Amino acid sequence: MTRAVSELVNDRGNWKGGRRVVPLTLVRDEIEFPGYMLESEETKLLELGGTHAGGGDYRFDDDESMETAIGLLTATCVECLRELMAGQEEARRFRGGAMTQLNFGRIDRCSVRLNTATLLGLKAAYEDFAKTGQDLRNFEICIEDESEATADTTPEDHVISVTFVAKMPPGMRGLGNASPLGTSIQYVVSPETGEILGVYLTK
Repeated sequence: MTRAVSELVNDRGNWKGGRRVVPLTLVRDEIEFPGYMLESEETKLLELGGTHAGGGDYRFDDDESMETAIGLLTATCVECLRELMAGQEEARRFRGGAMTQLNFGRIDRCSVRLNTATLLGLKAAYEDFAKTGQDLRNFEICIEDESEATADTTPEDHVISVTFVAKMPPGMRGLGNASPLGTSIQYVVSPETGEILGVYLTK
């Protein structure tokens, strides 16, 4: 990938920016060299004598230009690149008004529609959480589709997690989710029935 992409991948603070990463392939006769670049970098390849051959292909007619174009590329963490591109694609779908279907319901650009099983699971999780005597005002609620949060999913990941996450006092940091305001609790919920399948303390 180009160095600009590598710098973007390594700077998470700019991941939400408008610089979109796209795949490319440099072509010289029968040689193909795949990589990634920012959309704004296309002019660099054209200035080197490359011809846009459609899609992400850029064709070169001499070895020197091809080698110079390859010299624009560098290595980076594959998992980081995958995460960055997935995040950008998700942001693109939201900007376009598309809805995302998850186990717990549908997410639109500015709304969430929870299905019945999730509501039943939330109700059951809250009733169990209330038995601990902890103050709900000291917690945030996180609902997650575990099958979407895991790269290599298994049947066991086809569940919803409802986590009561203890807040941290202003200006204070803790180890993981450890907080003096309470103990975080995760409930694993069936996406079909809303039944609680497991309860775990989290740190």
